[in-house]
Amino acid sequence: MDTPQAEDVLYRVEDIATRSGLIQKEQLFSPEQSIEIDLCCADSVDEDFFELTDTQEEMIRGIQQ
Repeated sequence: MDTPQAEDVLYRVEDIATRSGLIQKEQLFSPEQSIEIDLCCADSVDEDFFELTDTQEEMIRGIQQ
């Protein structure tokens, strides 16, 4: 989510979900954790660390979105 509006919507959804008890706050990634996950995903598909199947690469790219 690249736009401020999208980030605001995501924050609101997370806030509603945690305040209503649908999920625990501890189940959410912090902004720092999300950045690290995104960087690891990018490294996994952009570098030749190991061979990924098309399905694995598609799944990782989906996580990045």
